[in-house]
Amino acid sequence: MPTDSPGYTVVRSVPTLGTRHSVTGDHCEIRLTDVRVPATNLLGARGHGFVIAQKRLGPGRIFHAMRWLGQMQRAFELMVAWANERFAHGSRLIDKGEIQRYIAESATDIFYHRAALINAAEAVDRGSPARIEIGMVKTRGAALLHDVVDRAVQVHGALGLTPDTPLETMYRRARYARIYDGPDEVHRATIARLLGKDITSSPGRSAGPHNPEALPSPRPGDPPRRGRPPGRKGWRGREIGGRWFDPLRKLTTTIGEI
Repeated sequence: MPTDSPGYTVVRSVPTLGTRHSVTGDHCEIRLTDVRVPATNLLGARGHGFVIAQKRLGPGRIFHAMRWLGQMQRAFELMVAWANERFAHGSRLIDKGEIQRYIAESATDIFYHRAALINAAEAVDRGSPARIEIGMVKTRGAALLHDVVDRAVQVHGALGLTPDTPLETMYRRARYARIYDGPDEVHRATIARLLGKDITSSPGRSAGPHNPEALPSPRPGDPPRRGRPPGRKGWRGREIGGRWFDPLRKLTTTIGEI
């Protein structure tokens, strides 16, 4: 829609969370009064605007989750550096049990978000729409981003609330994350609806007899998946559920059978 079209009016720039701009710039209230859009400006088929928007939003959401991973890591590094530097009540913050808990929890959150994000990205690379995976990293990733940044702010104390570190801006952006590109509630409803129709589409299903398609493809030199490997000296594997596994080379497969 050309912004110089008759009837197109920018009413105001809407402040969000106390600022005049959001993550990517001003968000404006606009008024459309009998605005006519030329037919040549139509993108796709008439009435398919929502479909087109969703095709863009899917990849966009996983890109958000990628940026969140970087923000988590940055906040974590700032927290650990300050905990090592700051001395209070007879010792450095890093030596206090509560701060150690913050560090361990944040490191764990980052680890799990990275693993889920890689899983979702691999699904996209395979050509899957990955609606469940993307919905999961969008909702859970936004919550983990908030938690990691919040701990970093807490460790910095009053300093974390000032523009002297990037944490106060990161904290505001973390709260945006649960709203933009679809609020958490919409994504959770979509995840539940898709899983309710087909439980086998869950990305968390283990490989095994109940889900053999999730087993990784055998590599050259791997023993047969059924039956004792013939004539192999020093074989370390054992039988699990009628299949033989080498615990050093087939760990992911073994875990999948549990």
